[in-house]
Amino acid sequence: MNTFTKYWKFNIQETDYFNSISKHSNNIVNEKINLIQSVHDLKMAHNFKKIISDNPNEYFQCIVPNITYYSFLYWVTIIPKILKDFHHYMIRKEWRKLYNKFGINIYYNSKNIRFLKKISNFILAFKFFTKLSSREELLNHNFNSIKCGDLIYDSYLRFNKKATLNINDYTLILFLHDCYNQIDYYQDLVKTKTIINYYTTYSTYISHGIPVRVFLDKGVNVYVIGYSTFKKLKIKKLSIKDNTQVSPHWLYRNKFKDLENKNNLINLGYKKIKNRLNGSETLDYMDTNQYDFNNKIAFNSKFEGVVFIGDFTDAQHIYRSLVYHDLYLWLIDTIRITQKYKLNVGFKPHPNNKPESKLLIKVLKKKYPDINWIDPKVSNKDIFDSGIKFGVSAYGTVLSELAFNKILAICCGDNPCSDFDFILEAKNKNEYEELIKNANKIKFNNNYHQQLGEFIYMDKIFYSKMR
Repeated sequence: MNTFTKYWKFNIQETDYFNSISKHSNNIVNEKINLIQSVHDLKMAHNFKKIISDNPNEYFQCIVPNITYYSFLYWVTIIPKILKDFHHYMIRKEWRKLYNKFGINIYYNSKNIRFLKKISNFILAFKFFTKLSSREELLNHNFNSIKCGDLIYDSYLRFNKKATLNINDYTLILFLHDCYNQIDYYQDLVKTKTIINYYTTYSTYISHGIPVRVFLDKGVNVYVIGYSTFKKLKIKKLSIKDNTQVSPHWLYRNKFKDLENKNNLINLGYKKIKNRLNGSETLDYMDTNQYDFNNKIAFNSKFEGVVFIGDFTDAQHIYRSLVYHDLYLWLIDTIRITQKYKLNVGFKPHPNNKPESKLLIKVLKKKYPDINWIDPKVSNKDIFDSGIKFGVSAYGTVLSELAFNKILAICCGDNPCSDFDFILEAKNKNEYEELIKNANKIKFNNNYHQQLGEFIYMDKIFYSKMR
């Protein structure tokens, strides 16, 4: 029981923060509303507080992101559902104390949609499910003119704790139903309230992505707040054409052309990645540093190449395209290719894997006992220094790091490096197989010093503040 109840009260850091801030006097009542998310994350909440403080003459209210999903088993047995609902209620109750200090006292919750509309949407969800014939069809799905299939797909993987999507899984109906409800709710909200700005933490999954897309469709200014330290505030303004939280990497090269002192900027980029590779810097979203050598695990294996596996529960459709529908399907086919051509390849799980992904890796290790599995705690630098000729990732951060170390980098999906020539990006499955098959024969072009510097500067410095 303590496992759950500990989340019902603030921890020490959250309590200290709560006690350190004074209550924001929000006496302004205006028809024009600014909306923020009532997220249960201290850094994010602090960022919202800063936005409110920086706009003292604006009127702020909250929406509640709903991320509670249930399998049909939960609905049938009902008791687990009730307990889970109560658990989340207690968490929200505690965090509302903090948001009240920010001056927030009005909350909008998509669960409050009209009952008859819920029934109607369930019927529509069921009808779509019964006719659904492929993953592709789901990914391209729209409801009330809002593209939502990719959000449903990623939510199903993340919150249903599945490696890949099963189009015959009845639980999918519940995700469709929730998505339809949220689209209707936020479309009605825009009709009844004058919303001018919306500040969110993410643009992924149903809970975050639907309000983003609905508000953008209705002309509301939408900003995503980056996950940053208490000292920095990252803000990106979204648009209908660019509605994700990632930086617009397709603009990197053209944007760089407009900058002055290019050589200095390239040097800054190189300094940035060198700091990362020597362990002095890490990525904001990572719990572990792949270049931290304090707890280094020895790596003595000799592989021709290494496949770097992503987290199966991540929002996998955040970029513009992906050859495979999800990372699990990508990994299974990659294993097939390496076995077909008898390649000496190691497979390294993501060091930041969530528990569900860790369990799946255990299952895969039993299913593929002949695969060379690398401990996720092994330093990437040791892998690079071991003499590998190529590295493979669907779209991960490791791609630029491979190229920096003059190692052939192969991928099969849109990623921040896509517009640069220091990676080999397959556009289809046949091309992907050919790249891996011939990876040992492809020579890495060493003439990418300038491009690498440009990329690292744009991705890690210029757009680190998010525009």
